[in-house]
Amino acid sequence: MTESVEKSLIFKLTSAIIVTAGVVATCITYFYENYRVPMKVLEVTLEYKNVAETSTKTKKEIDEVKTAHLETQKKLTDTELQVGELNERIVSQNLTIQKLHLANLFQANFYPVGYGRPRVGDSVDELKSLYSSKDVHWNSDGEWKVKVSIPDGYFESIEYDYDEKTRVISAVMFAAAPSTKKALVSLISDIGGPPVKSKRGEIYRWDVNNGQSGYLVSHRLWMIMGEGMEPLLWKEP
Repeated sequence: MTESVEKSLIFKLTSAIIVTAGVVATCITYFYENYRVPMKVLEVTLEYKNVAETSTKTKKEIDEVKTAHLETQKKLTDTELQVGELNERIVSQNLTIQKLHLANLFQANFYPVGYGRPRVGDSVDELKSLYSSKDVHWNSDGEWKVKVSIPDGYFESIEYDYDEKTRVISAVMFAAAPSTKKALVSLISDIGGPPVKSKRGEIYRWDVNNGQSGYLVSHRLWMIMGEGMEPLLWKEP
């Protein structure tokens, strides 16, 4: 009898435990399905919302930077156009000035305007009172020459040959810039008439005055020489 009672009690206790476990499991499942899962979904939703807001803000900032960049590019392009137009005007004005200067480049005595002194037959020492010492270069190689640099002008330098004892100038050479076009032949012909052309090389001759002659060598070296003098390459036609 006692053994039967004990078995009955054990069965009941076991059943109660099983029922209790089932209830607990059911409660856990209910809690997980009705509270934990929705909370997790809510957390994920909020996190996604934050990410979306950050993404939208970042995109807005990027768009603002792009807009500012485009505005800067436009201003830069407008400035470049203005600079280009200004440069074109400067080039045009310089060409006009150059044409005016060329039209009045020479005096009637064959010397360029502004460089009529000293001339062939004058004392080379006149240069000391006409130019700054830094622009006058006296030759120290045994040749009696002196060169004058011209910072701005159609001619970039003038060279004078002179006699060692008398210091009288025997020849003057004006060197035009390398970029000079073949304009000197026409300009000198306007005051001296058609030239005589050498049988050798691009050399032209005009009679200046008092037995002196002017020679244009290679279209950029204008030389006025004393009586009886001529360039080494000159050959009578």
